[in-house]
Amino acid sequence: MEAEVTSGSASKLRAVAQRSPSAAGESLQRVGLVLSGGGARGAYQVGVLRGIFEVASQSGLPSPFRILTGVSAGAINVAYLAAHAGDYIEATQLLQDFWANLRTDQVFKVDPWSLSQTGLHWLVDAVSGGSTIGHRARALLDTSPLAELMRVHLDVAAIRGNLDAKHLDSVAVSATDYASTECMTFCMSRFKVKPWQRSRRVGVAQNIEVGHVLASAAIPFFFPPVSVAGRYYGDGCLRNTAPLSPAVHLGADKLCIIGVRKAAGFGVVDIDAAVDDPPLEPSIARVLNTIINAVLLDGVDADIERLSRINHTVDLLAAEAKASTTLKSIDWLYFHPSVDIAQIAIEEASAMPRIIRYLMAGLGSLAEAADMVSYLLFEPSFLRRLLDLGYSDAISRQDEIRAFLKPREALVLT
Repeated sequence: MEAEVTSGSASKLRAVAQRSPSAAGESLQRVGLVLSGGGARGAYQVGVLRGIFEVASQSGLPSPFRILTGVSAGAINVAYLAAHAGDYIEATQLLQDFWANLRTDQVFKVDPWSLSQTGLHWLVDAVSGGSTIGHRARALLDTSPLAELMRVHLDVAAIRGNLDAKHLDSVAVSATDYASTECMTFCMSRFKVKPWQRSRRVGVAQNIEVGHVLASAAIPFFFPPVSVAGRYYGDGCLRNTAPLSPAVHLGADKLCIIGVRKAAGFGVVDIDAAVDDPPLEPSIARVLNTIINAVLLDGVDADIERLSRINHTVDLLAAEAKASTTLKSIDWLYFHPSVDIAQIAIEEASAMPRIIRYLMAGLGSLAEAADMVSYLLFEPSFLRRLLDLGYSDAISRQDEIRAFLKPREALVLT
């Protein structure tokens, strides 16, 4: 099975970013890793990483990633890698074992009592018009098991030690501030981080704790907001309109991007055929699928399209203008699944706890809820298939990985 992988250097698509002052005088090549969100689909990223690290090790290449950035499930993987950055091969094996043995009840409560209590809170809030005093519903699921799991398995204190030991340069996770509606990127670095602010996006230097990771992974509607330093945050994908930006701000001159959605096909829609055979009225499941897809999965593809447009514009500049600009080109390598993960979720849906399947059935058919199921199907049979798929997709493109990770010739930075 051939992976669907796009190489920025091969296709001559390049991102454009300002040179980072902190990069001068340091490593001549800083490869940034960008991991997107997607709930249980995050297992696919680990499979890809395992393949990349294996190829790098066999080729005698150093640990490839100096800058780690992620949102949602990608934030969990990034934080874990940063905490074990001294040995990426071992880190990936530990991370793979973590995902391969994960169960739904370790992520959110699935017992009838907990789910009925959550449902009761929603019902009381709805019929009371918000006049009730005390606890109110904040999400569909109770994710206290995930919080405990992260506190046990995620050694965030080790991140600072690995930065000081120069095992990596920077790490960042992003979450959405529900009060300001801004995407907040929390950064740790062995260099001084210069804060940035763009439209609905802010980057700040802050020690990454378990709370930051849980906040980044708090899927809207399903997972409750997470309090960090007195402010409430949710999934970083909500306002993550430029998912490649944090790595660029932190000085990356190459980007390895791992998405979790199969590339969409492009074609001309036959309007006459659509009128003759109109689609069925969408169920709640299909509407939720569309919303969650837009929130969790669309940002990376849109940002890569933006790279193409920016690169085309820069290529139109005269040689003299290019030589005088402070901008630089960034090669990129993009991985995404070679098969539809939603289809795998349909095949493995029977592994989901019965009560969750029952509740899902009330929203619509399994086919209409397939994407939503794939975000919440934290069961070994499904997760191991994603791990294997990611690994296969990476290994099938070994030559591209080697070419991408090969150090550049020495550059003169002024």
